[in-house]
Amino acid sequence: MRGPRRWRWAVAALIVGVGMAGGLAGLQTVGFARPGALAGIVMCGSLGWLVWREWRRRVASRDELTEPALQVALRTPSLGGPALLRGLLLVCATTLIVLAVARPKGERITGEVDVAAHDLMILLDVSRSMNTRDMGGESRLTVAKQMLRNLVGASAGDRLGLTVFAGSADVLCPFTLDHSVLTGILGGVDERSVARTGTALGSALEAALETFVEGRGGQALVVLTDGESHESDTLTAAEMARTRGIPIYTIGLGTPAGAVVPGGSDLLGRDIALRYRGREVVSRLDEAGLTAIAELTGGQYYRADSPDRLRTVLDEVRQGKAGWSKQVLEQREEVFVWYLAPALLLLLAEPLIRWRPRRRRRS
Repeated sequence: MRGPRRWRWAVAALIVGVGMAGGLAGLQTVGFARPGALAGIVMCGSLGWLVWREWRRRVASRDELTEPALQVALRTPSLGGPALLRGLLLVCATTLIVLAVARPKGERITGEVDVAAHDLMILLDVSRSMNTRDMGGESRLTVAKQMLRNLVGASAGDRLGLTVFAGSADVLCPFTLDHSVLTGILGGVDERSVARTGTALGSALEAALETFVEGRGGQALVVLTDGESHESDTLTAAEMARTRGIPIYTIGLGTPAGAVVPGGSDLLGRDIALRYRGREVVSRLDEAGLTAIAELTGGQYYRADSPDRLRTVLDEVRQGKAGWSKQVLEQREEVFVWYLAPALLLLLAEPLIRWRPRRRRRS
């Protein structure tokens, strides 16, 4: 009789060990990567109920058909333990597998690594002239924002920032590797993003230059504007950028012929021309001024003739020497093995549990 007892003790020890492993896994788990898979636990609960119901049905049927004394005489199997235990082991194993499929996550693990990256500060013109619709029926600002969205999708690993300007400048997003933040800010950018109207490109260039770190490689300033500036000296600011070794890439929005600047809309939603001293205000692309800024700083001028034009600028910037920045890597520990291993052990233990014929009691 030592053999069966040894098997029983071994199975009991296995079940206890599995229970302890499951408890440890529960303590380590703080969330699930696929919480939708946890719906399978409902199926496991239903399976457990069916196992219990079938066991009760078999026991009741046996007791109705056979007297207890005759069961001992015929050495019928004892359904009180092994059959129910095997079913419960299968239910527990299935539940653990469902939890493993849900990809349980442990504590958060963080670390810092040095990565090569480029710093691109985007200087976006939001003055009233950027509402001019001379780019295929779209306003200049709409086209510029679409170009920026395309740039964000292609600049993984680079630090991007956003400064908007009109009569004054405002840094809406400092340099960041989290481009989703920049995308979210970009959606709300319009001519009301700055307090002062007008166009002061020179002052905006100076404000954008203040965001760069001295002596760091891989830096560039990208300006999206129609080039009109009435309130500051742009070449003086460009000279400051050249001295610091920061190239300026200018992207011209609009057309040299220009178009009327909208000043509002009528009851039908049609644009009403902006007037100054009784005349319609016309805004034109100043390519000569933008080219002079770019050439002075070692950058390049491009016309905004393609939604992916900023990717061309990014490729050119990446050809230069990159700077180094610390990037925080964050992930959660995978603990699914603490669920899967006990499940496999339970499945291996299930065939070892067999019914044992009833002993005849000696009188």
